[in-house]
Amino acid sequence: MVVIRVFIPSGHYLYVPSLGKEFHGHPPVSLTGRYCALRCKHCNARILERMIPVETPQKLLMIASDLYRAGVKSVLISGGSNSRGEVPFERFIDAIKYIKRLGLRIYIHTGLVDEFRAQLLNEAGVDIALIDFTVEERVIRDVLNLKATAKEFIDSVKNLTKFSVKVAPHIIIGILHGEPSGERHAIDTLSQLNPDAVVLAVFTPMPNTPFEAFSPPNPSYIFEILRYARTRLRSIPLTYGCMKPHDEMFQPLEIEALQLGFEGLSFPSYSTVEYLINNNIQFEIMQECCAYVAFLK
Repeated sequence: MVVIRVFIPSGHYLYVPSLGKEFHGHPPVSLTGRYCALRCKHCNARILERMIPVETPQKLLMIASDLYRAGVKSVLISGGSNSRGEVPFERFIDAIKYIKRLGLRIYIHTGLVDEFRAQLLNEAGVDIALIDFTVEERVIRDVLNLKATAKEFIDSVKNLTKFSVKVAPHIIIGILHGEPSGERHAIDTLSQLNPDAVVLAVFTPMPNTPFEAFSPPNPSYIFEILRYARTRLRSIPLTYGCMKPHDEMFQPLEIEALQLGFEGLSFPSYSTVEYLINNNIQFEIMQECCAYVAFLK
């Protein structure tokens, strides 16, 4: 029997009245505090404001130890990027090794990854690397503010795979201010790279960003991309990620993703959870990053 995984990721909260239960994920940690050199136009470092700043290895160890004592099973490590598009985790490697020895599952946003950085992640025992993935030059240049090439994104996935680090690329549908943003090309490319999971998210305008005045993609276009991903990535676990608009007109997409055969759904609306309950669909609510589906492969 297929069991749908419903994820409540770090920093999110969901109360399900019919179950009488509440679910919440501990906030992620940022290795760079509020700092990001790129300040991508869809984010402008605003996402970092929701994270716990841990600018030193000692602070990371303290937070992780607190999580462990509280019975938390995983930690999401993130941070802003440097000018090369890398989340600078190198000086935290020994701390990450210790966290792994505690028994916590480690998810980490890496940014671009060369072979040396991939090897460090392998040695540290990181469970899964998360990387925003695109092969659209306009997105790289005009949204991510990055002087890089599509090949560097492709090589990042290859390097992580080469050093046996599970990898879950994220594709943000409509990241180019709500317009088609090369999603099909990215999906076709990932079909050749065989990552451990793929997360499909949706551009959602945030206040105080250069893209705040734009709108999310049309729901019909989002569905087209979700369907295309399922068609092209048949053997790869897919999740519909936590970054997505939650207005009523977008909520049916959550159920449609599950009907397409997505293995997971992150931070769903109340109506979607009620739909699963009312239709006797087997599901499990997990207080984890939705990239967890990579362990089901």
